[in-house]
Amino acid sequence: MTQKEIIERIPSDTEVIGLGCMFTSHWVYVRELVSEIRKSFPNVFLLMGGEHVTGFPKFSLEQAPLDCVIMGEGEETIVQLLAHVEKGLPLDDVAGIVYKDSEGLIQENSRRNRVKEIDSIAKPAWDLFDIEKYNEVNQPHGSSQGKFMPMLATRGCPFSCTFCTSPHMWTTEWIPRDPNLVVDEMQEYQKKYGVTDFQFEDLTAIVRKDWISNFCDAIIQRGMRVTFQLPSGTRSEGIDFEVAKKLKAAGCHEFSFAPESGDPRVLQAIKKKISLPKMFDSARGALKAGINVGCFFIIGFPEDDYRS
Repeated sequence: MTQKEIIERIPSDTEVIGLGCMFTSHWVYVRELVSEIRKSFPNVFLLMGGEHVTGFPKFSLEQAPLDCVIMGEGEETIVQLLAHVEKGLPLDDVAGIVYKDSEGLIQENSRRNRVKEIDSIAKPAWDLFDIEKYNEVNQPHGSSQGKFMPMLATRGCPFSCTFCTSPHMWTTEWIPRDPNLVVDEMQEYQKKYGVTDFQFEDLTAIVRKDWISNFCDAIIQRGMRVTFQLPSGTRSEGIDFEVAKKLKAAGCHEFSFAPESGDPRVLQAIKKKISLPKMFDSARGALKAGINVGCFFIIGFPEDDYRS
């Protein structure tokens, strides 16, 4: 939709508007949308969450007429923040936000601790979305093999690559869900929406062999006829031929590794803790098992030259 069409869909009596911005490359468009919303709703409370504003909170508040940005996980923060906004309370005790005070000065509160019991987080409210239309548009992140649904099985990433906001957004703690509850959710979507394909958008889905093995076993033992992929990329250390065979048996047909560079000098500079020989071995095992393997590369690191 155009900016005008988006704004026309906002009810005139709206008091709070929340937006997200995951990628910095989107910021130039999102900040324009925020400015247009502000013109149409001068008194609304405007907030934003996501990777970009978490990585650049003060910059974002300086560049767009936002009232507040949420840093990191937002489930607990948004509830406390909206309660304060509704009651007209000061925001100085709401952890996990950066905001403009009554004088327009930017104030940064302390960070909120990560949610440890992520199985307690409510599932996405897919009933608020038109799933049929979502699939008709047919723009999945991965290569869909049927009616698809995005999911998350884990949160966070244990690594600290220099180009990524993940350490700021999630810290470096990787927290998996109970694999049986993940499979329960998959079956729920199968029954409710007729979904057969799942795209796991985890930052780093495969860290521990035991977790991915238990996840695959649960799918296989329940006799589920599904496919899934890991389009956002995953680590190679947890995947060998045996693990790949189990992934394939459970329905995995594609995943990507993210070495970012093939130059050991660049890998060291960006703190990409990866062994290229081991990654090649992992890729061979996955290909042998019948899984399509892709790779992500970043071009234009300051350390790049014509040689690399």
